[in-house]
Amino acid sequence: MFDYTFIDLDKTLFDCRRLEDEVWEIFERSGVTKDDYLATYKKSLCTINSKQFDYTFEEHLKFLADLGYKLGEEILVELEKLLQKDYLFSDSLDLIKFLRQKSRQFILLTAGDAEFQWKKITNSKITDFFDEVKILSGYKEEYVKQKRQEDKKGLFINDSLRENLLIKSNFPEVLVITKLNHGSRHEEEIKKSGLLYFYTLSEIKDYVAKF
Repeated sequence: MFDYTFIDLDKTLFDCRRLEDEVWEIFERSGVTKDDYLATYKKSLCTINSKQFDYTFEEHLKFLADLGYKLGEEILVELEKLLQKDYLFSDSLDLIKFLRQKSRQFILLTAGDAEFQWKKITNSKITDFFDEVKILSGYKEEYVKQKRQEDKKGLFINDSLRENLLIKSNFPEVLVITKLNHGSRHEEEIKKSGLLYFYTLSEIKDYVAKF
């Protein structure tokens, strides 16, 4: 049993690649080139600094408009409809239910624009499993610092190499597990980092079951 468990949303429980593919399909049908799509997507992920996430469809459309694209309101409506779908990985719900039973306090800890993230979370129908849903712009380690207690047993599951290394170095009582997605640009770095990692949530469940 863990005294507290933190689990991430994007790329950990939520299949962002599937959502991104469907976003690209909408832009492609509207005449956006792949290079312009990728450049503006990257630009709209973090407009404040590289550690704070604030992506929204509106912002992405604004950056495309800056390049001269004239995309109507109907594009935004079509994009918003995507957030009504469920993009959880096939084994996400099974892990969530397992961790709910394994944790005294269970926290969904995610970073991004609050409204955008909340739509993804609520449409995934997972809020009831958590004691707390916390949406930050970034700096998850600061929130973990507020919640953790040195004499308590913690678990942190996340896909980010940078964030996981920070948690592992600052909070030695917390078990840090990395969800490694095939094709991640940090795949080789994660493998060399010394972090504990698994490719699937089912593998994570099997490992955590030992504790």
